[in-house]
Amino acid sequence: MRDLDARNSPVIPSDLRVALYHRLHWLWPLLAGRPVRLLGWTLFGAWLLFAALILTLRYVVLPKIGDYQSQIEQAATQAVGQAVKIGRIEARWQGLNPDLVLDDVVIADRSGGSAFSLARVEGVLSWQSLWRLRPTLALLVFDGPVLHVRRDANGKITVAGVDTEGDSDSGFAEWVLQQKRIRIHNATIVWDDRLRKAPPLVLEDLQLALDNSGRRHRFGLSAAPPDALAARVDIRGEVQGDLGEALDRLSGRVFVELAYADLAGWRPWVDYPVLLPQGRGALRIWGDLDDGAGKLTADVALEELRIRLGRKPPELDLASMRGRLEGSYKSDAWAVAGHQVELQTQAGLRVAPTDFKVEWRQDAKTGLVNGNSSASFLDLGVLGRLAAHLPLDPHSRDLLTRHRPQGRISELKASWVLDDETLKRYSLKAGFRDMGLVADRYFPGGAGISGRVDLTEKGGELVIDSTTSSLSLPAIFPEPDIALDALAVKASWKASPQAVDVKLSRLEFAGPDAAGSAQGTYRFTGEGPGEIDLTASVERGEGRAVWRYMPHAVNAVARNWIRRGIVAGRGYDGKLILRGNLKDFPFRDGKGGKFIVTAKATGAKVDYADGWPVIDDIDADMTFDTGMKIVASKGRILGASLADVKVDIPDFESHEEMLLVRGVAQGPTSEFLRFIEQSPVAETIDHFTDGMKAGGSGSLNLELDIPLRHALDTRMRGDYRFQNNQLQPVAGLPPLTQVNGRLLLTESTVSAQDITGQVFGGPLKVNVKNAGDRIGVVATGTAAIGEVSKYFGWPLINHLSGRAGWRADINIRRRNADVLIESDLLGISSPLPEPLNKNATMPLPLRIVRSTPDAQREQYRITLGKVAQGLVVNRLGNWERGVLAVGDAEPRLPEKGLAVRVSVPRIDADAWKNFLPEGTGGADGGGLALSVVTLKTPQLHLMDRDYNQVDVSLRPRDGGWQIGFNTREAVGDVFWNSAGAGWVEGNFKRLVVRPLAEGAMALRR
Repeated sequence: MRDLDARNSPVIPSDLRVALYHRLHWLWPLLAGRPVRLLGWTLFGAWLLFAALILTLRYVVLPKIGDYQSQIEQAATQAVGQAVKIGRIEARWQGLNPDLVLDDVVIADRSGGSAFSLARVEGVLSWQSLWRLRPTLALLVFDGPVLHVRRDANGKITVAGVDTEGDSDSGFAEWVLQQKRIRIHNATIVWDDRLRKAPPLVLEDLQLALDNSGRRHRFGLSAAPPDALAARVDIRGEVQGDLGEALDRLSGRVFVELAYADLAGWRPWVDYPVLLPQGRGALRIWGDLDDGAGKLTADVALEELRIRLGRKPPELDLASMRGRLEGSYKSDAWAVAGHQVELQTQAGLRVAPTDFKVEWRQDAKTGLVNGNSSASFLDLGVLGRLAAHLPLDPHSRDLLTRHRPQGRISELKASWVLDDETLKRYSLKAGFRDMGLVADRYFPGGAGISGRVDLTEKGGELVIDSTTSSLSLPAIFPEPDIALDALAVKASWKASPQAVDVKLSRLEFAGPDAAGSAQGTYRFTGEGPGEIDLTASVERGEGRAVWRYMPHAVNAVARNWIRRGIVAGRGYDGKLILRGNLKDFPFRDGKGGKFIVTAKATGAKVDYADGWPVIDDIDADMTFDTGMKIVASKGRILGASLADVKVDIPDFESHEEMLLVRGVAQGPTSEFLRFIEQSPVAETIDHFTDGMKAGGSGSLNLELDIPLRHALDTRMRGDYRFQNNQLQPVAGLPPLTQVNGRLLLTESTVSAQDITGQVFGGPLKVNVKNAGDRIGVVATGTAAIGEVSKYFGWPLINHLSGRAGWRADINIRRRNADVLIESDLLGISSPLPEPLNKNATMPLPLRIVRSTPDAQREQYRITLGKVAQGLVVNRLGNWERGVLAVGDAEPRLPEKGLAVRVSVPRIDADAWKNFLPEGTGGADGGGLALSVVTLKTPQLHLMDRDYNQVDVSLRPRDGGWQIGFNTREAVGDVFWNSAGAGWVEGNFKRLVVRPLAEGAMALRR
């Protein structure tokens, strides 16, 4: 228990006292020294004096403060440097500090007038006044002051009647700002701008708190502008430095908040850098100041904002603008940044939320300007449409108008170094999507291009990976627009003082017209168009689009032919080589470089000249260099197959571009005739082949020389070989068989020599030649009379036999053929009675003339020596009517059918009855039916009797013949049916029947 009491005793243990003594015993001599004792007594005396001062002030001075009003006014006047008048003074205490309340305080200007009056001022006196030798307050409070700030018409600004410029008294303001704490309650500030002739602007309910601690100043300000202009303004901050110094020497922080403001409503008192006729919104700003540098951040939310950026651009009408803006500055640098900045126009144009930053810095020693910029997202289409509202120079505005950029840029980073106006260094890195530019003159364009770019002044890299897109290359192609379904590019370049070297590592493309790839290099030294080494391959190509990819080196005439001439087909296995100095392009004869495009084509169709049949189903090898060459291994022209066809334009740059077509066609002769009919040759040879019919095949060796500038002057050479054909040259004549030979054609002539064949059972030979505007055909041959009878089907001719030589002269003009056939009929025998009886050795000249009285009829006029003559008419391919006149009979055509008219000295009817056709005389096939036979003779022998002065007509009836008699011996009608044994029925008006002997004697007499 005793130990516990010892532990709780307040007496310091002895061991602790020993330890303290050993550690602190050296201080005792110092504390016991004279200087320390003197200092202690001095401090004690000062404390006694301070206590006596407080007691004196509290009980002697302050209760009688009113008695010292004049002395206080003088002290205040001396402190602020301006005359001060006080209406009433009241004193009280705040802790150990005297508290003075002054009512009706007036501060006079130098002229003695009232500069500033205060209804009530409270000041808590600071004891620092003792050593500062001037009134210093621990707290200064102003209640309900009204401060008039005015700008005169001459621009001079006065605050409470005190000039802020020139020799104005600044002592009071300096004294106020030196006080430790300043509070202003319920103040009113009136801004009267007579220079702008604006109405007074009143800020009410102003609350201010300012705490000063040496060079550190903390403040807060709140005021209420007119409700129509803005909501309550709240400003807070902290500043390091002398408030009387210039702003660029201060440092600190500031915060400003404005929940609502009518921006346009402030225009009477505020000069905006731009025209702002309408706008409202909210604003929050905070930032730091640091000895000439600063950083500000602003959250902006504006609505219904109309703004004009310059004098000429139209107003920009914004529905809203939101985002955070940041700015920083130094004496040699500045930066502006934005975070999630977005805006939308009243027209619906929207700038999506975007982050951006721009920095500028200038080196004071070298004068170099360094810049950096970045942006998270830029919509070029939207910015381009907004460009109309920006104050751009005419050149920039013209570029935007002509090229109309589109697309979106992401993660943009750029930097540059400027020496005066010279760009020394630069870099750019960005991604882009759906980029587009409208091409103009030689500047390229495109649409839907996506990828990224990374470049500096030393070089760079471009990567493109696009789907549906397009390119426009007016500097290369007259038809510059190229549609693409996919485009992939990887290219890089290096720049040196000597040259720019470009490397195309990969180019892959696919589109409606073609798909392929390319790679190569390009070098530009600044002299000429540069040097290139490019190779490309085309996996597929559309024949109809070849013309689009002909460069400017191919003249318009040749390009137009390619556009019109290659109308179908698919290309594959294409190759392009472009190597050399482009100043020597297109490298004629291989000088200075090489340019060649090769490809294979299948299913191609070439319309090589207007009016000529097209060549289709072509498989070919194509070559393009200084000209064009198509070599086809397969093709068709109409129904004929082609082989070894060449289509060639020797020189694209020639002043007289020629298209040369060479080829051999195999196929039906009928297709060859169609070729002639569907080509301009038909007109020049007067449609000589129109209406011809053919069977069998042949071959055509064709050459065409077509001047592209005047295709009507085409030269043609054709050599057709008939190969055992069947040919009907003229309708109505029998076909020729086993036709062999050559037919030669040019653009204006047709000719043939020794075309051989068979007709009417005998051989023939045909020669063809132009004669002025006529085409002459001469045919000679031998005909079997039996074959002639089979074809024509004329009565009586079937009784003839043998064969005879013949000659035909055919003259064709204006699609009409005049035919003359002649024969001496040697070799033909006729068992017919006189006068048509002949033997094979007896010549009897035959002449047949074919003519065409009109477009529907053919007429054949036949002359058989002096024995007979005939006329036969064919109408639309059918025998219509005809007449055969024997002796002196008139060759008068019947209404229909065939009429045989005989007028000879004697007729033996009994001899003819075996040669007359049985029945009604109807014709088989397409022959003529015998419609009437007339006999006129002095003597007719019939049924073993003789008749005199006979005029008889025979007409077919009911399977027999109705015979009308008009003779000396008989007048009447007889019906003779030759069927079977035959029988006769007569009806005579007069009939004289004589005995046979008498008749014979009468005949002899």
